[in-house]
Amino acid sequence: MSCSCNDSNHTHDPHPSSGVDHENLFGVVDRPNVTSLNTDESVPPRDVIKEWDQRDDMDVSLHSDADEQLVLRVPFTASVKLKSVLVKGGLGEKAPRTLHIYANQFLDFGDLDNELAPTQTIELVESSECIEYPVKIAKFNSSTHLTLFFADNFGADVTQIFFVGFKGSWTELKSEPVITTYEAFANPSDHKKIAGTQGGLNSLGS
Repeated sequence: MSCSCNDSNHTHDPHPSSGVDHENLFGVVDRPNVTSLNTDESVPPRDVIKEWDQRDDMDVSLHSDADEQLVLRVPFTASVKLKSVLVKGGLGEKAPRTLHIYANQFLDFGDLDNELAPTQTIELVESSECIEYPVKIAKFNSSTHLTLFFADNFGADVTQIFFVGFKGSWTELKSEPVITTYEAFANPSDHKKIAGTQGGLNSLGS
């Protein structure tokens, strides 16, 4: 699938995920410290970062809260060379549409509202299948954490995600990673919806 956008940081070239676990980075995701913004607090955000053989499980999913936007912040316990991101979205219009990825930056909606340029933007497929999206490896060399900003969906009021995964290679960190502590309860006024629309609640997933 080719991309008509002229932005070199903007691409979509999805591949259906194979049945073989090649270069799965699940083991180096720091799952206890995965956080989210504007998501239903009943589901911990780490629960959608599942083992490879659970990628088709639809019993657990992450929903956005006040509107269709959500942020997933993923730290690693190693230095990662990211090769692809895998996403299994919700059914129909609830599937996420645009994914902005930021390498080595833990961001909130205030940062995103300042139009900070993403490391890469991917146009996702409207599908409930687990789809693998290659990234530009040179831009994600030595990544220790990622911010995934799901900016919109295909028309629903909320966005739903069943699975997020990562593929690539990794090396041990030379020093202990610094874990940033975020406020336990976000101020609803902090979430101003991107692209000039009305804002909503900015909630931090547990």
